[in-house]
Amino acid sequence: MANLLGNRLSPDWSTTVTRLKNNRLSKMDFQLARMAFQTTIYWIWRERNGRSHQSPTNTASSIARTIHKAIHDRLLSLSHGSRAGNNEAILRWNAVTRRNM
Repeated sequence: MANLLGNRLSPDWSTTVTRLKNNRLSKMDFQLARMAFQTTIYWIWRERNGRSHQSPTNTASSIARTIHKAIHDRLLSLSHGSRAGNNEAILRWNAVTRRNM
């Protein structure tokens, strides 16, 4: 997220949500940031729920890889069809996350 949001990234969720609402990002970066934020919330919830029910725990890096793959797979599923912009979204996603994965 740091490569998308830059100095607008904050560990405080409410601050991050406010900054996402008042975005000054390109349309593509805004959509990717929203997708990353939503996917992160979902996978953190799943990990917390799994730990509550004594499922094996995952490392933070494992969860980060899962989030990256989930977003990449979603973008791939959207690219089949007539929307050429989705291919650009995949390229942009890979560009902003390459250094971190």
